[in-house]
Amino acid sequence: MKENLDLITIRTLDTNKVIDILDQYGCCVINNYLNKKELSNLKFEFDRMFLEAKKKNNTFVINKHPTNKMGSYIICKKNQLQESYKTIKNIFTSKFMQKVAHAYFNCDHLLNDEIFLTQELPSKTEILPWHFDRRHALKFYINLVDVDETHGAFAYDIGSHREGHFRANYYMLTGTKVGEIPNDIPKKELHRPTSITTKAGALVIFDTDGFHKEGLLAEGERKIIRGHSHSKPLLMYKAKFLDAHWWLQTPFNAMKCLKNFVNRKVPADRLTRSKVRK
Repeated sequence: MKENLDLITIRTLDTNKVIDILDQYGCCVINNYLNKKELSNLKFEFDRMFLEAKKKNNTFVINKHPTNKMGSYIICKKNQLQESYKTIKNIFTSKFMQKVAHAYFNCDHLLNDEIFLTQELPSKTEILPWHFDRRHALKFYINLVDVDETHGAFAYDIGSHREGHFRANYYMLTGTKVGEIPNDIPKKELHRPTSITTKAGALVIFDTDGFHKEGLLAEGERKIIRGHSHSKPLLMYKAKFLDAHWWLQTPFNAMKCLKNFVNRKVPADRLTRSKVRK
């Protein structure tokens, strides 16, 4: 695993190098992305937002974490980040992130239109199992604490982003609703799972079509800020009436009926044992 991590780790803000690594592996790690002052300010603003969110009539809302029993998260938009959160805003709207997103999508896109602040606490189970995201995104992910394999380290099956892309497109083109795409991946279907162990302030950039998970948090707490960038038009879980995804889910989509009559026919569970997580 250490050898795999070395393949995707760089120490310079070279956009071309980042794109090369993302193209090949789907995930890129930049150590020491934040300097000490930026990291300190980011931690301060993270804690401030959670404190302010506990007040009534506040802009931000604390949500219960879906899989970490004691964990919670806040979703914010860039236009909600006033002067008191200028570090978060400056980092997630930086020219570097703009260049990476522009080069990677190579089409109209939204840079970090959603910013998640996540606080996780110890649990006996992994925070999230191996999966790919149903909505495609390029994520910019910063740990505010050091992480390793016993402290909730993120993991990525490097090079799996192409397979995830074709899986998701197959399901959508054959009429599966976005929220019903089987996206939990059994461990036996992984090829190069890599634990992303980093110091606080490192930046992890990854394509969410790749198989990834959040690890076991045995003690302490984990604080993360991540920006979600999306291509346009933004894919929604519920298709809008008469848009392309709505039509794909109707009987007018012939592939819904014909998908079982293609030549490449083998038992479904031989291809994948992925599941729909409820």
